[in-house]
Amino acid sequence: MKNPFRRPRGMWADVDALTSWLDANATESPRWWWSPGRRRTAREHELTLRIAKCSEELGEVVDARIRALGQNPRKGKTATGQDVATELCDVVVTALVALTTQVGGVDAARAHLNTRFTVVRDRVSG
Repeated sequence: MKNPFRRPRGMWADVDALTSWLDANATESPRWWWSPGRRRTAREHELTLRIAKCSEELGEVVDARIRALGQNPRKGKTATGQDVATELCDVVVTALVALTTQVGGVDAARAHLNTRFTVVRDRVSG
C-alpha cells in the first residue's frame, strides 16, 4: 500500500488515512476469539487492541513527565516539556484512530467528538 502520509491533508483526512493504513496492515488476528459466552470477530479484536494502545501511549506521557521533573534521582532530568507534549499528541492520535474504528468511520468520529465537546463545554459554562 502506498504511504498515505506523503502530503498533509488535514487532521481528519490524516486520521482516516492512518486508520485505513492500520486496517490494511493489521497483524494476523484470529478469525475469531473467545470471550466468556460469546464469540468475537477479528474486527472486535483489532478495536480492543487499538483501545489498549491508548493506555500504552498514556503510560509514555507519564514516563516523560516523570523524567522531565527529574523525579527519579538515579536518572535525573532526561526529558523536556516538549517530550511530554509530543507524547500527549501520540495519545490524541491513537485515541482518534480508536474512536474512528469504534464508531465506523471518520465522519462519525468527527460528529461524536463535536457532540462530546458540546457536552463538556455546556457542563463547564454552567
